[in-house]
Amino acid sequence: MHWPTKMKSFFPLYLVPLLALGTSQSFADDFTIDPTRSFITLSGSAANLPLQEQGPGSLTTSFFGNLAADLTGSNVAITGGTMKAITNGIWLPGPNGQGAAAPANYGAQATSFLGVFTAALRNVAFDVASPATTVTNGSFDAGKMIFSFPQTSLSTLDYDAGFLGTGQKNLAGNATNKTATVATITTAGPTNTLVINIDATFFTTLASQNDSSLRILGQITAVNVSGGKEPPRFTETEVVNHEIRFKVAGDITGFKLQSTIDYDHWDDRVPTLAIENNVTVYKLPANLAFEVFRFGP
Repeated sequence: MHWPTKMKSFFPLYLVPLLALGTSQSFADDFTIDPTRSFITLSGSAANLPLQEQGPGSLTTSFFGNLAADLTGSNVAITGGTMKAITNGIWLPGPNGQGAAAPANYGAQATSFLGVFTAALRNVAFDVASPATTVTNGSFDAGKMIFSFPQTSLSTLDYDAGFLGTGQKNLAGNATNKTATVATITTAGPTNTLVINIDATFFTTLASQNDSSLRILGQITAVNVSGGKEPPRFTETEVVNHEIRFKVAGDITGFKLQSTIDYDHWDDRVPTLAIENNVTVYKLPANLAFEVFRFGP
């Protein structure tokens, strides 16, 4: 895990405002979702009929994947990542609503006076993102977190509605988290743990507009292990004579100094290094109006 510092480097006219801003400690790193502690239960409706289990546990499964969290000062944002469902059984119908039962993430059914309809969800995955939210004593509000089916998603709902027809529905769209329980970020030794409670509802159309819903309810636990070493971190920054100077603490082995101006592309920077009073100092020219720095892999 690395601990980047976000700062602006200004032209000489803005030198004094820069020094007044100071620095902020932060991290931006990948967390690995732990499938043994990450479960989501599905509920909702199909054509306005409530979804039921096809068999014991058919509407609950575990998830794996990665999340990227950016903690800057007292704010946290989930900047990306995808959570993927694990197959939990053999459920009806088969792909495209045809054939025998086949492996699926979820197996549902709905009952009406016309009979029992079956549905199987396969290749379920959600992208995850959230705006910056204040962290207080390791807790933050996850209520603005957005879950969405990836644009390139293969997530499908295969259904068999008897004489009303069979088929496959590609799942798309997004849903806002409505959980009333806060999410947490905790640290124990080299392990950092992110816990997110989830309660979000997607709407889709089978027979009429938005006649079906998929509610996901559960918890995702993701961990990041720093390897037991103190990650590199900026302890002090200043601009002197058109030069940015970073004082650095921690183990820099395996890390590179990187910068970006748009958060989409990070470039390796090759600073001049010096040791001052047993502290490593990185030096770079201050020649951009805006630049964000971090220690990257």
